[in-house]
Amino acid sequence: MYNLTIENRLSKRVFDYTQSRFYFNDTIFGINQTVLIEDFNQNLTWTIDPVAQTCQRTYLPWGKKQPTRCIPGNAQYRDQINNPGDVLVSRWRFDRQTSTLNGTVSRGYTINECLPTRGAFVGTEDIDGAPVETLSLENFNNFEVLTDVSTYFNLPSYC
Repeated sequence: MYNLTIENRLSKRVFDYTQSRFYFNDTIFGINQTVLIEDFNQNLTWTIDPVAQTCQRTYLPWGKKQPTRCIPGNAQYRDQINNPGDVLVSRWRFDRQTSTLNGTVSRGYTINECLPTRGAFVGTEDIDGAPVETLSLENFNNFEVLTDVSTYFNLPSYC
């Protein structure tokens, strides 16, 4: 028997590699909105629900690595394409193994800034202790290099 779950997710991500902090704002339509701020210098994560105005501060999980700036070391080059707007993109394939994911990622990155453009994950995801076969498709829009990211990392007053 198979279960199929389709999520329509809007995600805003800001990566500040200079100060090792990362901002994720995920909205799963019809379900919830979550803001996650990870600060690797402080070894802390803030999980924020802006609707309920709740904030939980925890330590980063043991062994958690910050997102890679570009292409992981185990990536294999596939090809180069021209995205709309004359954006040159290199496409790569790499294995991803974390505490909850085990599979293969195919992803494109802009050649000049190394920003992700689109990708897919095929493998298994550990959900409530059970491995679930997963296909995840990503499409990154409006990607750009930001010069001032400080406003994204201001915690709300209820944190």
